[in-house]
Amino acid sequence: MALGTVIRSFPIDADSSGLDWDGRALWNNTPPPLKQISPQTGADIRLIASPFVNGLVWDGRFLWISNDPTNTIQKFDPVRGVVVRTFASPDTQPQGLAWDGRSLWSVGFSTGRIYEIDPTAGTTLSSFPTPAGNPRALAWDGKSFWHTDSVTSLIYQLSPQNGRVIASVLGPEALMLGMVIDGRTLWIAGRATSLIYQIAVN
Repeated sequence: MALGTVIRSFPIDADSSGLDWDGRALWNNTPPPLKQISPQTGADIRLIASPFVNGLVWDGRFLWISNDPTNTIQKFDPVRGVVVRTFASPDTQPQGLAWDGRSLWSVGFSTGRIYEIDPTAGTTLSSFPTPAGNPRALAWDGKSFWHTDSVTSLIYQLSPQNGRVIASVLGPEALMLGMVIDGRTLWIAGRATSLIYQIAVN
């Protein structure tokens, strides 16, 4: 399938933003509670009370949450349903999050930058500018980032070294606020349509 082709979609609640994949299911906030969702049917598997969520990413054990109202990034244990760590975001309006196996990466809406963050110290290790003016979601595929912008309505593939645009394609809507890659396809949470889309990347 061509890059950007919508494979399928299913409805979610209004005001959706964060989206991630734990190896078998999707996680989404619509807003709190967090929902673990079947990727086959879109049905809820589990509901968990949680903080406010903008960005969301799974590190293999914990969910990391970017919390715009408090300008923080939080480490959340989905088994116990508790926040186990909180540190200040490098940007006052944190959006999408990604995990590369070692570092957290956070989209800063107010600065228009993507930040690499040490998850232990909470310190910024590096950053680079986003390709457009309203940066939103972020995902990591093992080699490059995928990123959305709500003004251009584009999905960008970015170099992790400097943010250089490798490829871009028009997304299914403008407000693509959550995104994750499951190893084969992109999943995007669309706030304007209240849909989760599964999208081809090659």
